[in-house]
Amino acid sequence: MGKTLLVCLVILLASASTILGRELLAQPTCPPPGFSSAKPFDLTSYISAPWYVQKQVTTTYTPENFLYCVRANYIPIAGPGDLSKGVYVNNYSNKDRVNGLAATTSKAQGGFQLYATVPDDAVPSQLQVGPYLGDNGVTTAVSSASAKMSGEAANYWVVATDSSSADPKFEGYEWAIITTGPPTIPSGNGCRTGSADGGIADVAQRGFWWFTRKQVATAETLEALRAKSLELGLDLGVLQDVQQAGCDYSGAP
Repeated sequence: MGKTLLVCLVILLASASTILGRELLAQPTCPPPGFSSAKPFDLTSYISAPWYVQKQVTTTYTPENFLYCVRANYIPIAGPGDLSKGVYVNNYSNKDRVNGLAATTSKAQGGFQLYATVPDDAVPSQLQVGPYLGDNGVTTAVSSASAKMSGEAANYWVVATDSSSADPKFEGYEWAIITTGPPTIPSGNGCRTGSADGGIADVAQRGFWWFTRKQVATAETLEALRAKSLELGLDLGVLQDVQQAGCDYSGAP
């Protein structure tokens, strides 16, 4: 009886080890090897017109009931064409329904103003976003301005676009994929952004968006975004649809 029990225990342990090993092998390496932001990248062209969000991860500051008419618009602080002081980040969305109660990060519209800077001029597709400190809190040097951001600053990486600024026929971007830096959390279906520790770190590090210039994206564009996201090793299961049809963006900055 004792020998039989021992054999059963050995078999159970071996089976458990095999299953655990398979699960570990199934987990992707995160961040995916070579994961980085888009290069080359033309930031001036990127911010030249508003972006409409087609899918995104929900966050504490953009919960599921705010996934209506989500739009992003970026305005140079120093004036048109001058990125030396960074850009105002004017996000806009509606609560509960299309054209519902508006929420915005534009101070002019009563929101909490955000701004973005580029810490390294050599990599303009890697920005940081944080609270705007006012004229006295922003320096003329992009790198210095970024350093003065609060600890709540979040990475904003443009990791893919539909075209390259190096192309002689380049006329601008029609879609883009944005993450809050490298996705570090393995999910079994790819890699996710965020912090495994949760809390404030997760708020700052959790972000994944599909941007398009068109208010309502075509099926072809959505397929291109899906394919590129998979190629980058991102987990698509975290994305939720944003409703854009019928939006009038009333009062959007």
